[in-house]
Amino acid sequence: MEKLIELEFLMSTQMHSNLSKECLYQKIDNFKSSNNASSIITNYYIQSNNRIIILLEESRYGLFFLLKDEVRNLSNYYFIALKGYLNITKFKFPPENIVFEYVYNIQENIDVINHMEKLGFLKYNSLTKMSLIERDCNFIESHDNVVKCNLSDFKEIKYAINNFFDPISERLPDDTDIISAIKSGSCFKVIVNNKLVAFYWANTKSKTSELRFVFVNEKFRARGLGKTLINHHLQLTSHVMKNQLWVLDNNYSAIKMYKNFGYKFEKIHDLVFLRKHNEKEN
Repeated sequence: MEKLIELEFLMSTQMHSNLSKECLYQKIDNFKSSNNASSIITNYYIQSNNRIIILLEESRYGLFFLLKDEVRNLSNYYFIALKGYLNITKFKFPPENIVFEYVYNIQENIDVINHMEKLGFLKYNSLTKMSLIERDCNFIESHDNVVKCNLSDFKEIKYAINNFFDPISERLPDDTDIISAIKSGSCFKVIVNNKLVAFYWANTKSKTSELRFVFVNEKFRARGLGKTLINHHLQLTSHVMKNQLWVLDNNYSAIKMYKNFGYKFEKIHDLVFLRKHNEKEN
């Protein structure tokens, strides 16, 4: 049986071929419709960015692919596969650094961890989800100095995101994402002497709001601007049922601030793995 499965994988699609987003979605839908949901394991979630999709391998046991960030020369590895078949893949990665994220609730999946180790990934970082559902205080501070961002802020927001956030751990947006966030009213800023010195970005829907980025210029830290931004965000989203965010487990100052506003840890974690390009593999 093992030899038969191995032969089927050798006969599967194993090439670094580009796919359109529509083609990827169709392949995922086909795989899901052909298998019971309880038998599938995946780390993929639908994304809005326009990254290049590279198919690594496709068979009846799974779909394995990359989303390539050409700007940062970095790719994210994803799979949707049948449980128990992760570790018989035969593909090779292209010569570049590759990131893998795995979100889990309470308990890690040992098959996923083994899969990462087999492919040469090492643990890089970890994040935990925090949520605010019950508000213990009223946010009554004035926020006249916090205003909505406009397209003229694009370059400063892009610079801050690219230079002060970790592209491996924090799913940095591309230009299209940033422009879309500004146009949709998701970004707010603090201006001092006609200069943007702090901003936040939150994706708000009817029932939830996720705080995605909070940034304060180094020269203006320890002045309470972070607290001002969070205050503004929570006041603006007082109508939602749940405020949420992801925080790096080693970002202790941010965790302390969020806890002061009533955010609490959920039992949902995001492990980030990195596979560094080894020139010897070429």
